[in-house]
Amino acid sequence: MVEAKRQKQTQITATEATFKKIAEIWLTEQRPLWSPANAKRVRHRLENDIHLCFGAVPIASIDGAMVLHALRKIENRGSIETAKRVRGYIRAIVNRAKGERLVGREALHEIDDIRDALRPTPRGRRMPALTSLTALLDLQLTVDRSTGGRFAAPRPDTGAVGVLRAATGDEFDGIDWSRPDAPCPRPVCGISSERMKLEVEDKGNAAFGHDVPLSTQAVETLRAVRILTASSRYLFPHAKSWSEPMTDSALSSFYKRIGGGRFKGRMVPHG
Repeated sequence: MVEAKRQKQTQITATEATFKKIAEIWLTEQRPLWSPANAKRVRHRLENDIHLCFGAVPIASIDGAMVLHALRKIENRGSIETAKRVRGYIRAIVNRAKGERLVGREALHEIDDIRDALRPTPRGRRMPALTSLTALLDLQLTVDRSTGGRFAAPRPDTGAVGVLRAATGDEFDGIDWSRPDAPCPRPVCGISSERMKLEVEDKGNAAFGHDVPLSTQAVETLRAVRILTASSRYLFPHAKSWSEPMTDSALSSFYKRIGGGRFKGRMVPHG
């Protein structure tokens, strides 16, 4: 009688345990180990690419064919590497369900077999970039004459520029914002460890912060920008809401727009 009741309860639990429910448990457990940006990215991929396909299906009923069908949709829009990452998320979620005895080991085997069915990652290609001095001078002059400002720098998503686009006034030391002509003997941009591209466990360690000495030209540019954006805590605020920083796609759109569009396809931030 005890065993019959246990099996009945297991069947009920397995029916109620949809893929989306187990995914939410997995996301909650993983969130402390990830950066906020990565957690948001993983959730977005699951909600838009997986939950619409089989989020409401009991996780015990999901098979390799269903997973491959969902991943093929991702591949068909050209996101080959994303499909591989999403397969990894699905495997981790199913593995979490296996720990709860909601699925058997064969469920993991099916997902593992899918790896060989996915399309190979294409070779990387060079991003469009201006490399001649004449073209670069043309770009710089076009930027200077535009109404979009002088924030024309590479790699907006990562590294120094990724930090700069969300920079706040209090991250700069040695600059007297109220006195534009005051000398700045040792101007520095202090980037905290939380804002650096680090492993999650290192982001809380102040020793991983990074101080960037600023040139005279950089200080002049920052002072000019601060006159325009002083009412925002961000040096480069969002165009529509100054309570948010400039988006990482702003530079890409800027390159496409300036000069009557003549730099479109010739220069991108990743170039």
